[in-house]
Amino acid sequence: MFFGELVGEFVHILIAENIKLAMPALMVLDPTDTVAGFAADQIVKVLPDLCAEATAREPERPRLADVARELLVDTVTEALGLGDTGLELVA
Repeated sequence: MFFGELVGEFVHILIAENIKLAMPALMVLDPTDTVAGFAADQIVKVLPDLCAEATAREPERPRLADVARELLVDTVTEALGLGDTGLELVA
């Protein structure tokens, strides 16, 4: 659970900082980062929980690199909004 929370917080911070970089006016208008934090919260809610996805997998023990690659592709696909389009990303 700790690892999942750590990764989730990292993604939240990464998104919030990129929002501030994309809209420099937010630094002046919102010095407490409320808007960037809210937007990052909304984006993180849409992303799948990697720990829940990993525990729902079959009981055989696949290679860690294969699991990580598959989870990364799933997460990026959802983040880009391509989950329902049937498109596949090549890793």
